[in-house]
Amino acid sequence: MIKRYYYLLLAVFLVLPLVSGCSSDDDSSGKNGHLTINDIQITEEGARREVLHAIDNGKGLTLDEAIHSQISIAANKIISGDGFCFSEGFECNDLSALPGHSTVNQWSDKAVAKAETSYWVRYQLPSKVALFKLRIAYVDGINVGMEYNAAQGIEIENKNANIPAEGQVYVSGYEMPHLTTGNTYVEHVVSADGKKVLNYAIEWNGKMNHSRWVAYSYDAITGVKNVNRSDDAWAVDPLLPVEMQVDNSWHTNDGFDRGHLCASDDRSFSTEANKQTFYFSNLSPQFNSFNGGYWVTFEQLVNSWVRKDNAFGSVYDKIYVAKGGTLDKLLVNYKGTSPGGDGVLPATDKDGFTSKGLPVPQYYFIAVLAHRANQPADVVSAYQAIGFWVEHRDDYGYTFDHQLKREDAKAKAVSIDELESQTGIDFFCNLPDYIEDDVESGCQVTDWIW
Repeated sequence: MIKRYYYLLLAVFLVLPLVSGCSSDDDSSGKNGHLTINDIQITEEGARREVLHAIDNGKGLTLDEAIHSQISIAANKIISGDGFCFSEGFECNDLSALPGHSTVNQWSDKAVAKAETSYWVRYQLPSKVALFKLRIAYVDGINVGMEYNAAQGIEIENKNANIPAEGQVYVSGYEMPHLTTGNTYVEHVVSADGKKVLNYAIEWNGKMNHSRWVAYSYDAITGVKNVNRSDDAWAVDPLLPVEMQVDNSWHTNDGFDRGHLCASDDRSFSTEANKQTFYFSNLSPQFNSFNGGYWVTFEQLVNSWVRKDNAFGSVYDKIYVAKGGTLDKLLVNYKGTSPGGDGVLPATDKDGFTSKGLPVPQYYFIAVLAHRANQPADVVSAYQAIGFWVEHRDDYGYTFDHQLKREDAKAKAVSIDELESQTGIDFFCNLPDYIEDDVESGCQVTDWIW
């Protein structure tokens, strides 16, 4: 009996060191064949290396101190980071040999951590896109060794972006066209949901006494319909210099409607926002049949893309709009055929102005940019754009009760590039250039619901 216990105890003592050694190896990095940061070779000058753990909510990696967001690796080996986009993977185990970023055919908000694979990584900064190179050196269990480097000299600047100045808080928004030297830029701001938001902005041509354009956006706050039209809100724009202000006397007894550029229904998320659309700086002389039965069709069409069951965000996260009338193309020596709502026949002089001195555009335009819901903000495929170019006439024969069919509005759809050619306005100039060039070049009517 004693001999049996002797052998049993001897066996326990022999096994204990083996068990203890295995536990120690598991807790010690670099032992038992595990790879460490020292196994990551630097393949490009200036590159850094790091080991991340592929675990949910694990520690992230800061690629640049100017970027507050980090990239991290989930347990399923998916690399992601708020605001970051990743190229397709290149079978390249050398950062210096990574193909140029211009060769990238597809960007995504995530990538797969695959050994000996390299990626381009992109992040949108206020005025440019920061590009980085990322190489997955190895995948060892939950440990992912990577080499990364800023793509020096390959930051893509937005050359035509607006440069903010004092009093121009929202001038860098995607809805804004490029500002014109000599005109007056004004931002109308309101309070909504406990914070300040841009209602709409205008670029006012003081010599023509007319807005060159108005610009605004729809989102979860500004895209809903909470109030009705404020018909009694006609008012002088208080933000324009006194010498530039237009009042109601400029719009009476001339045969033209006081046509909204930013429509009343476009800004119905609050009473304050709606009343601001009745500033005379937002109005344009329009034929009654054009304003009430033709132009309104396009306005309601855009609103139909915004609102679904009084909600926003089911299709788009944000919609950006710029609208206006042509100040370089006016209706000259025009004699109307039917009286306006005031009973007066509309007419213009040899320069294209009403009897009260306001210009009458020959064409009106709408530029629309939409960001698809739940898509990365700096990915080309997340955006779609469309323009409308319509002639200002008084013989369309439409009324508010008998409007142009939305389906027929397709015929007036054009690309943003075409709209820029017709108007001389640089729309959506604050978009990163690589996105702007792509979305403005074509017009896919099938991308929109008619």
